[in-house]
Amino acid sequence: MEDDISYQTVREGASWFPSDEQQFESLEAGHLLCILLDADTDNPLYQAPLKDPKQILDIGTGRGNWAIDVADMFPNATVRGVDLFPPPGDWLPPNCIMEVDDVLQEWTWRQPFDLIHMRQLIGAFTPVEWDGLFAQCYKNLTPGGWIEQI
Repeated sequence: MEDDISYQTVREGASWFPSDEQQFESLEAGHLLCILLDADTDNPLYQAPLKDPKQILDIGTGRGNWAIDVADMFPNATVRGVDLFPPPGDWLPPNCIMEVDDVLQEWTWRQPFDLIHMRQLIGAFTPVEWDGLFAQCYKNLTPGGWIEQI
């Protein structure tokens, strides 16, 4: 019997891991681990000293757990989760948007971000791609905004 594994991407060769249920479960376990490791902090979702962010971007959102949790924490913020494949699941908070996009291309979002979050992206980009991604992040950050990478 063949395994049902898919590698959905917006460009050829862009994803090095499958977008199947087992992968989404491992991403969820990683999300829970990060929350446990920071459970003794005021905010276990991020460490940036932002109290009331309005525009938040989660790059490599995977299943979208982090984006959903942050959207619940800040109902007046707009939280965008972006990845190369659509996350499974149907329910999202009304202030959470999931998008399929390639963050290595020119960004088309109109509003700068107060917080740009990246987690579990080891091996996702080449050194040159990381340079381009960070350039995009800095270009699209509000004054006083934060980039947080774990």
